[in-house]
Amino acid sequence: MAATSDSHDLPTLVLPPMEQLQVLLKHAMEGQVKALQQELDHLSQHNQRYQVFIGQLQPLVQGFKILQIRQFLQDLVRQSQESPTGLGKGDSL
Repeated sequence: MAATSDSHDLPTLVLPPMEQLQVLLKHAMEGQVKALQQELDHLSQHNQRYQVFIGQLQPLVQGFKILQIRQFLQDLVRQSQESPTGLGKGDSL
């Protein structure tokens, strides 16, 4: 019998506010890996809600994968701007 996964067991992606996403994107566009890491460290220390978001972005930053970081952040900013619920203001995706 196959085990089924319950969506309640999955962590929810909670985005930082749009202003923070735009700061991260600015650093990515400028290739500032150290600044990206500092921002992620700051987010991690000040709000545990963003751990899934940080967990997705952290390996890209540590691997200096600037193009993937830019794409990831651009997609999130675009989704947040297009969403009628206003995602990107600390809400979950």
